[in-house]
Amino acid sequence: MTRQPRIDVADRYYHCINRANARLKINFQEKDFRLFINVLSDAQEIFSTNIVAYVVMNNHFHLVIKTKHDKELSKFMKWLTVVHTQRWHKDNGTIGTGHLYQGRFKSFPIKDQKHLETVIRYVERNPLTAGFVDDVLDWRYSSLYQRYVTKTNNFNGNVAIGLSNWPCEDPIGYLENLIKPLSNKELAKSLEKEMEL
Repeated sequence: MTRQPRIDVADRYYHCINRANARLKINFQEKDFRLFINVLSDAQEIFSTNIVAYVVMNNHFHLVIKTKHDKELSKFMKWLTVVHTQRWHKDNGTIGTGHLYQGRFKSFPIKDQKHLETVIRYVERNPLTAGFVDDVLDWRYSSLYQRYVTKTNNFNGNVAIGLSNWPCEDPIGYLENLIKPLSNKELAKSLEKEMEL
């Protein structure tokens, strides 16, 4: 079966995800999460891609990005996953042992403003949905933590992501709304079924 052509055009928002091989953990401790965030920051600097939201989980990541150029999405994501894999293997003494990610990344074009808000909420509440935290603001490896807790592009003396502003003001009551589970309609709208790897 042939692959569907990927939509990769300038000036669009995308939800991107990738998961580790066999759904195994690749982020065990602070240094592992920081490694991914540092690589993401490097990718952003090289490609000037706008990162609106992100979350790094134990075995996968989510990004909400906006591209500036045609074909930027594929170049950005390829660089991110290849370089992260190389640095992860070097850091863990496993160079030459194979792929880190189970396959090519998934990306979903975001249709409109309301869809964008729903996807950002889906991404930023992922640690709460997974049961990793009781308070979504406690998950330190996300745009939510960076934007609302540290309020900076610096994370404990380390580089953090230069987050792009939302195309509108944060929705009124966003933090309060974030702790509420997404409705079935919102889940369907955020493409949850398609996002499962």
